[in-house]
Amino acid sequence: MTEIQKKFWESQRAAFACSDKRGLRWHPMMIRLALSLHCKASVGYDYLVESGVLILPSSRRLYDYYSHFIEAKEGCQGEIISGIKRKLDLSGTGEHFSYINVMFDEMHKRSGLVTSKSTGELIGFTNMSEAEKELEMLQKVLEQKTYKPKLAKKVLVYMAQSVSSAAVKDVVAVFSTDDLSAVQLYTRTWDVIYHLEDAGVKVICLICDGAATNRKFIRMHTSLDKHSNEIYCTQNLYSVLERLYDITKGNKFMETKLTKAHVKLTSFSCMTVLLATQVLSASVANSIEANSSHESLEKLDTSELVKLIRLMNSFFDCMNGKEDFQEETAEGNGYELRNPDLAAYKSVDNPRFEFLENFFLNYFEDWKQDV
Repeated sequence: MTEIQKKFWESQRAAFACSDKRGLRWHPMMIRLALSLHCKASVGYDYLVESGVLILPSSRRLYDYYSHFIEAKEGCQGEIISGIKRKLDLSGTGEHFSYINVMFDEMHKRSGLVTSKSTGELIGFTNMSEAEKELEMLQKVLEQKTYKPKLAKKVLVYMAQSVSSAAVKDVVAVFSTDDLSAVQLYTRTWDVIYHLEDAGVKVICLICDGAATNRKFIRMHTSLDKHSNEIYCTQNLYSVLERLYDITKGNKFMETKLTKAHVKLTSFSCMTVLLATQVLSASVANSIEANSSHESLEKLDTSELVKLIRLMNSFFDCMNGKEDFQEETAEGNGYELRNPDLAAYKSVDNPRFEFLENFFLNYFEDWKQDV
């Protein structure tokens, strides 16, 4: 009898001798064995438990405490990615141990909808991004049709596999889909890569089948090999962001208050006015204007964007006018308001009223007509 067999029968003997099964303390090997059996044949597992032939953890216990200790959600979850990072750190100390491949594919869902035990939310409708959802709703309004959420037929699954060891082969993210487009696949894939790279996990390869959507997704990228007609290698966009951060960190023209929270909005943060005012601020306009000659922006005309940001910045300041604080001028010959747009309103002839009525509103009226 092997050591594993001995441990199994010792666990069974201890379980049979225990009068109250709620007091059982299961060996980790028994938990892994029970999870493996339950995943392979849940009906057969339930039969073994109910018949009393073997004493094993109940399906309920496996679900609550072992297989679903992290609540299942769509998209990337920090707990799962942190777990992958810990496994990679334990597998070795070299940098190459942090390298992984990411595989993705669509899986068909079984018919029938289920609800989340914790939230009561209906699971099975396609979870689109807010931008995609608003565009589809707008399209339905233009076509004078009622918007109805699409029923998910498939799930898009992303799995990470370590390169230098067998430590990681875990599902990273799951997205419910209907008719997946290449654009949707692009945004979801780079979102997964962003979260992994941000946690210190290096993605070196994407693996998928030859489906038409996957081929379109690949063609959306620029190949690093200019001599090949096939796109098999491309630049990691996260590394570009890292370099831009290093470049702009010491650049006085890039001193803004923008953080991840300004880009990755949640249902709570999208109601925070402060985030909008910091995005549409003079510091952001100055940064764009100062770096408009950079090679990454030289082909883009950012003048109208800067104009819009400055207008909105002035609008926010005019709406919050209440300060009378003054500071000494640079020449030292007197005092002036720190920001004239924030000055208190003391006259109906204040020039800011003319700016708001005749310039600010007209700007958006002209924009509306052009659109």
